[in-house]
Amino acid sequence: YACSRRPPRCSATARRPPRTEDVDWGTSYVRFLVQIDSQRRAEFVIEVHDSWAPYSSGRFVQLANTGFFAGNRFFMVEENFVAHFGISGDPSVSEAWGMRPLPGDVVRESNRRGY
Repeated sequence: YACSRRPPRCSATARRPPRTEDVDWGTSYVRFLVQIDSQRRAEFVIEVHDSWAPYSSGRFVQLANTGFFAGNRFFMVEENFVAHFGISGDPSVSEAWGMRPLPGDVVRESNRRGY
């Protein structure tokens, strides 16, 4: 990711992987297509383990499937660490989802690098 003055836009869709013997069916894969600038695009996939955080993972996949992330921007990128996103550019959308709180998930896995 190369930083620019304007944060990249993204869109996302979540799906289950194709059926295979070794797939954990409690895992979702959310694919993001990112517009870096007027000439460059990129993509990345987030692997979401339902058993690690059932409430939060379910909401994340639900948001991706409803187009919540489409057209929104990353609001902070820390090089070689993390890209922050998830705030809708549409205040009415943020307000609607903000009225739907989630129960807290029990910590089952670390957020260490590589997970």
